[in-house]
Amino acid sequence: MGDIIFMKIQLFIRTIKELITEPKLAFVTIKSDNGNPKSIILYYILPLVLLDALATFIGNILFGPVNFNVGLGVTINNIVMIVLVQLIAVFLSAYIVNELLPVFHVKKNFTNIFKLVAYSFTPIFLTAIAAGLLPKFSNIIYFFGFYSLVVYWIGSEVMIDITKDRKNIFVPLTILIMGVNYLAIRGILGIIFSI
Repeated sequence: MGDIIFMKIQLFIRTIKELITEPKLAFVTIKSDNGNPKSIILYYILPLVLLDALATFIGNILFGPVNFNVGLGVTINNIVMIVLVQLIAVFLSAYIVNELLPVFHVKKNFTNIFKLVAYSFTPIFLTAIAAGLLPKFSNIIYFFGFYSLVVYWIGSEVMIDITKDRKNIFVPLTILIMGVNYLAIRGILGIIFSI
C-alpha cells in the first residue's frame, strides 16, 4: 500500500514538472494514459486544490489579515470557495470546450478535452499555491499563471485533431470562454458565500 502511494506521489510530481518544462511531451504521455475524469480529479486536481486551500490558510494566518477573533471564519469560508470554484471551473470548462468541438468540425471526446483543460490549469494551481502562502505578493505571483495559456495551446496540438487554421480560432475562443466561465463561477459562489 505504501509503495502504491509513493508511486502516485512520484507520478504526480513528474506530471507537474513535465507540464511546466516540457508540455508537449507531457501531453503525449497524458493522451496515451487511460486516465478518466474521475481519476484525474481524485489523483491530480484535488491534491492541487487542497494544497492551494492549505497554502491559503497558512498564508493568511502567518502573513494575512486573519486574527483568531474575527478573520478565521472568513478564511475558512474563502478556502471552501476556492476548492469549489476550481473544481467546478475545470469540469464546466471541459464540458463547454467539448461541446464546441463540432462547430470546428472535430469529433467530441470529453475524456481528452477534460485531460487538456485539467492539466492546462497546472500553472494556475501552482501560482495559487504560491500566492496563498505569500498573500502580499499575490498580484506578482499570479502573473506566472498566464503560462497556463501556453500549456493549453501546446496541449491542444496533441489532444485535439484540429487543423491549424481552426486551432488559431478555437484555442483563443475557448480560453476566453474558460476565463469568463471562471469569473462567473467565482462571482456566483462569492455571492452565495457572502450571504
